[in-house]
Amino acid sequence: MFTMKIRRGDIVLVVYPFTDLSSSKKRPAIVISRDLDNRRLDNVILLPITTKLFHRGEETEVLIIKDSDEGKGTGLKIDSVIVGV
Repeated sequence: MFTMKIRRGDIVLVVYPFTDLSSSKKRPAIVISRDLDNRRLDNVILLPITTKLFHRGEETEVLIIKDSDEGKGTGLKIDSVIVGV
């Protein structure tokens, strides 16, 4: 069995299905579940990350500038937005 050590704040690639379920695509997401839960459970809580910057300004969204100090450590290749609920 393969086990990844996933921590809160990690950016991971997730396979998201298209709305019509005809296919899927890998997309980045950020882990927001607690590290304690990540170690003991089979599931983690994620928020999707998008490059669609028209979402900017919502209270539940966080802009990541790829060339900023914070953005450089993410591995993201394009400025992106973490999409909250």
